[in-house]
Amino acid sequence: MLILLLGFLRFNAYAVRHSQQIRLRQMTLKELAHDLDLALEEALA
Repeated sequence: MLILLLGFLRFNAYAVRHSQQIRLRQMTLKELAHDLDLALEEALA
């Protein structure tokens, strides 16, 4: 349960930090998916 909570908190921080780029369409969906994959891999490591 703690791992899920930590993963959610990391994802939330990532989303807040990158929301401006996404709203301005400066980041493609492929880049977003890649960044999310890296963040999940880092959280599980």
